[in-house]
Amino acid sequence: MTDLAVEPRALALPQAETASERTGDEAGLLGRAIDVLLAVLLTGQLLVTFANVVLRAVSQTSIDWANETTDFVLPAIAFLGGAVAYARNRHMAFKLVQQRLPPAVGRVLEILCDWIVLGLSLVVLAVDLPSLPAQWAQTSPMLGISLFWRALAVPAGMALLAAFAAARLWKKRDRSVLLAGAAFGAVVLVLVLAHHATGSEAHGAFPAAAALVAFALLVAIGLPIGFVLMTATGLFIALSGTASPAGLPERMLTGSDLFVLLALPFFILAGRVMEYGGISARLVGFVSTFVRHVHGGLLHVTIVSMFLFSGMSGSKSADMAAVGSVTTDMLRRAGYPRSENVAVLDATAVMGETIPPSIATLVVASITSVPLGALFAGGILPAVVIAVVLMILATVRSRRMGIPLDSPATWRELGTTALRALPPLLMPLILFGGIRSGLATPTEVSSLAAVYGIVLAVVGYRSLGARAFVRMLGETTTMAGMVLFILACASGFTWALTIAYRPDELMAAIAGAHLSVPAFMALSIVLLVVLGMLLEGLPALLIFAPLLLPVAVAMGIDPVYYAIVLIIAMGVGTHLPPIGVGYYIACAIGGTTAEESFKPALVYQMVALAGLVILAIFPAITTSLVDGLHLAR
Repeated sequence: MTDLAVEPRALALPQAETASERTGDEAGLLGRAIDVLLAVLLTGQLLVTFANVVLRAVSQTSIDWANETTDFVLPAIAFLGGAVAYARNRHMAFKLVQQRLPPAVGRVLEILCDWIVLGLSLVVLAVDLPSLPAQWAQTSPMLGISLFWRALAVPAGMALLAAFAAARLWKKRDRSVLLAGAAFGAVVLVLVLAHHATGSEAHGAFPAAAALVAFALLVAIGLPIGFVLMTATGLFIALSGTASPAGLPERMLTGSDLFVLLALPFFILAGRVMEYGGISARLVGFVSTFVRHVHGGLLHVTIVSMFLFSGMSGSKSADMAAVGSVTTDMLRRAGYPRSENVAVLDATAVMGETIPPSIATLVVASITSVPLGALFAGGILPAVVIAVVLMILATVRSRRMGIPLDSPATWRELGTTALRALPPLLMPLILFGGIRSGLATPTEVSSLAAVYGIVLAVVGYRSLGARAFVRMLGETTTMAGMVLFILACASGFTWALTIAYRPDELMAAIAGAHLSVPAFMALSIVLLVVLGMLLEGLPALLIFAPLLLPVAVAMGIDPVYYAIVLIIAMGVGTHLPPIGVGYYIACAIGGTTAEESFKPALVYQMVALAGLVILAIFPAITTSLVDGLHLAR
């Protein structure tokens, strides 16, 4: 019989533990001080956001400056927390190539990555510092706080990264450090000489091509994905001369303080509370009574949970944080490898792209003429199709792995576990009710999840002590910092590629090719998958949806159907290993290395892609609910 005992514990990422044992923690006392600072900022933001929701419910008024504080809190978590995450080896990297090389070569590449981080952070620091004093005179609209403190997050984070990288190199000091340093210096020298030889600007497609080649090489040698994005962006700017180098840190800062991203640390916190406070164990006990005797049953829990959470938060990163933080240990205890959980989590995020209130559908509705209501209705059945094909694959793989099945639960056991799980089961209802009633936005509702979980664990179950709570906050800010840092770097990369691409020329070429409808659909899917990988998802829609949709409508393709296909294709690209940013986020949340989860994640993404092909072949799956509800297109 399945063990349903509650086991509050510290949930630490296993790859971080392994790395720490190998290289140590360069953060030290400074890292712990930053933990305290970020924990105070996160807790304060949580209380402000929660109080704003409560005030709105009680008096129909709001705290005017509640959202403004995120402009300061999120960049601090992204860049300070991201730096500490680097010192603790929490950043995600694809090291499959590195691990297959001889140990001596692999060590040189690992040290080379530290040299790159050191050089890159010093360059960004030097570029950003001159613009910092000008921020002092500018203030936030409501609170009147100087924007200097917001802008300070980037140079402070870069300075910390440089210090941590230097400390790591100093700690390893041997012949490999000198060899890797010489290689790094030689590459930098070659780039500088080539730049001077070709002039201040390189024209044509060369800068973008060089940036993409650098992207691929850096991923291959094992550089963490956030720094890969920063390096490729900086290289493009330097070669093309189409933008000021100061634009990179500015874009990174802008990409880190979006209000919608606040759901990410809050849902990570909620997931940690559920783990530390034993709440997830009660939920697992309840759900497992229904599925433990079915092949792949616990994987189905992840799929169904992602379906439900996607309809609450709207943010796929937050969805993965909320669900993955709970299911990782549950699946490990049942005998599933962590890589399988990550693969399922990554693929189900694709499914969630079209479930209301999806941010992707909101974006498409705002930049095209397709009505939001039709998009919301049209996205539900396609998500069900993706969920079904993933559940079929999960069943087959579970059977092949030989995961042992348990006996069916008795009625008494069902009743007992239902009573134990009733309080946490109310959480989705509270979140759903908060959004549907208009009392909370999808982002604000994440604060309800965190506060409800804390109250339940501390007051209701009394299973979360002060020491565990402090440790939990530290882990939350470290993981949130790493993820937000990746998203900030992806924002800069998106900006660079937007400058490089010529969307109008591309659309003119497509229109002039006189493609058939099937060929046009296939091209659209490939285009959005590829650009979803490179442009971190939504920017691909922002650039190409307004241009592709008119072409599709002119060819007689239903706009709702076509928009949903674009959105899901973008989702596949965003989560497709080894490049998709969403894949690395899933690995971080699920507690695996990128190389460990690569093969199963690729299998699940291919099945999700097969589900997308089914949707492309049968438009009625998307349009039937829209027609049934008589919604305008």
